[in-house]
Amino acid sequence: MLTDVPAPGEITVDEIDRRSRSALAVPLLRFLKASLVDRVDGCWSIGLPPSPNALNAVDALHGGVIATVLDVAAYLAVVPHLSSEEEAIRTSSATVLRG
Repeated sequence: MLTDVPAPGEITVDEIDRRSRSALAVPLLRFLKASLVDRVDGCWSIGLPPSPNALNAVDALHGGVIATVLDVAAYLAVVPHLSSEEEAIRTSSATVLRG
């Protein structure tokens, strides 16, 4: 529960905002002009304006953009549930392509 006076170790609204803004401060998301919008219950949504920078060769939203925004959106959904001492990170990732 988010309150003005957090319990020891509980994450504050200010800390959620700081972490959320930091997540969108990476160069790729700045290039795409992604922004935080519509904070509800301490959790932000991501706004992505229409832009040629986000499109693929057939003028559809690029799959890499979708994956990037989804990855950050998942992080933003988790942040309000972390304690002030916790951070959400991915420790490994693998892609296997078979022909």
